Amino acid sequence: TPRGYKILMEVLGKGRWRSVVEIPFVFKDREEGESKLRPDTILDYLRQCADIIRFSVTRRAGPVYGEWTKIVRFGLVGLSGILVNMGLLYALTEVAGLYYLVSAAIAIELSIINNFVWNDVWTFRSAKGLRTGRSLQRFWSFQVVSMGGLAINLAILYLLADAAGVYYPIANLAGILIAFAWNYAANRHYTWRGA
Repeated sequence: TPRGYKILMEVLGKGRWRSVVEIPFVFKDREEGESKLRPDTILDYLRQCADIIRFSVTRRAGPVYGEWTKIVRFGLVGLSGILVNMGLLYALTEVAGLYYLVSAAIAIELSIINNFVWNDVWTFRSAKGLRTGRSLQRFWSFQVVSMGGLAINLAILYLLADAAGVYYPIANLAGILIAFAWNYAANRHYTWRGA
């Protein structure tokens, strides 16, 4: 049951719809009275979000469930990418003797390829309109978007390892985790748009 003024959130979270269109609206400054926003209103909002997520997960229904499923799968694929990345970073730096930033760039690129393959065949495979003939186009889109993640990862790695003295594998892991949000949001929007 919706709490307070959040009926639209209920419709978006539990409803069955094909698409959502934003209609811009600009609020004017309040001229009379006072705001109804109080701490209990914020708590109601958070409870409502939790209820919608719980509904979606327990009933395996609604757009929230579909998106959470994709986020979890994207995260699991990302974990496989972390194993590829960290394993190669260690092997190339400690065994092959490459400078850690060179090793990191190679490890990141190979983990990007790993992640693309698994995301394309597993995370977003059920998406309508994702034809295998367009895999190469999605691959290049994923590569371009992932360059942002690569830049974030290398910047964090360098700042933590060189500037703050953090052991480079730990600094690399921090860079990966911070780049995750960028990678998911940007790839969801560009590479697998509509999936």
